[in-house]
Amino acid sequence: MEKSRRSSNYELLRILCMTFIVMHHFVVHGGSFEMDGLSTNRIISLIILPLGKISFNCFVALSTWFLAESSFKASRFLKIWLEVLFYNIVFMVLTDIFRGGYVNGITWRNWLGAILPMCGNSHGYAAAYMAFYLMLPFLRIVSDAINKTQLIYLISILSVTQFGVILIGRVIQYTQPFASEILLFVLCYYISSYLRRYPSKWQSNRLILAGVVISLWLVTALFRIWNAVQPEAYLAKYFCSTVTASELSYVNTIAGYALFLLFGTIEIPTSRTVNAVASTMFGVLLAHDHNYFRPILWKRFLKTDQWYYVPTVQFVGGMIVATVLIMTAGMAIDALRQTLLEKPIMKSKPIAIATALIDRCVSSDHQDGGTARNERASE
Repeated sequence: MEKSRRSSNYELLRILCMTFIVMHHFVVHGGSFEMDGLSTNRIISLIILPLGKISFNCFVALSTWFLAESSFKASRFLKIWLEVLFYNIVFMVLTDIFRGGYVNGITWRNWLGAILPMCGNSHGYAAAYMAFYLMLPFLRIVSDAINKTQLIYLISILSVTQFGVILIGRVIQYTQPFASEILLFVLCYYISSYLRRYPSKWQSNRLILAGVVISLWLVTALFRIWNAVQPEAYLAKYFCSTVTASELSYVNTIAGYALFLLFGTIEIPTSRTVNAVASTMFGVLLAHDHNYFRPILWKRFLKTDQWYYVPTVQFVGGMIVATVLIMTAGMAIDALRQTLLEKPIMKSKPIAIATALIDRCVSSDHQDGGTARNERASE
């Protein structure tokens, strides 16, 4: 694990996943996967579509893997909170200026949501991650206290409530409201804890891991193409609308973890450039996928709905150019944000004092909890 932390393999994976996510949003929010007929451009869109969901789940695996053996840091939470707040406000202003998206005009309600990074109208991944991170000290207590069998039991319960109810709900036409992004983080936290604590040989087998990622990606793409050809086919519709429709999916989670573990087997020397670029990827996500601004980005600025039926070379070229532009702009914005805002704020004395105090309180509570457990065990 120390070797993997010194290398840039996971940082390169962050960049790769965000690239796939941007391309996925080109297809989804740009609308190309809903083209009429089964043109070559639509087939390409349907092949790209699953990569975004797999990459999202891979990001969750990345986040929870290292947190499974880490402690809560108030400075980390504050840094994320301020980053989300920054993008909420900046892109709410842009939405108000360009007047579009999901609202005709920004109201005080929208602004209230913007200044509440965790409970307001923030990006779903960001809000769930912050809530999950606040729960980390307590999740760690449970993780440290349970054995292998209990951990498997807990993972099974969480996986059924997150994924199983969705599969069943589609059949019985009633879905229990269990599933949520925050519980997906909790589930992946305990999956990561299990994989770290009880590693198996397959976790380092590149052939198996690559096979899992590629096969699940292509099978999902084939089902989507089948669904486009025969929309009335129940199995294809069920697979696309339920089995792989979102990040709350067995398929996407397994593929995401396989992709993450695959990169864990690849040794890449430390690259400051790669690490610096990777540090801006969360910002790229928040910038290009803002809840209100993204329709303006795809439909008004990039005009993706005008590309659907152009020649395939032009369609693919346009997708690549759009992805590069979004990635480049997002990286530049976040690099400036880090330099001009984040670093001065996080280095200020009041912030350092406050975060250190919070860390001591959380650490003390954890120790007290451990002492109480030991006393109960001795009794």
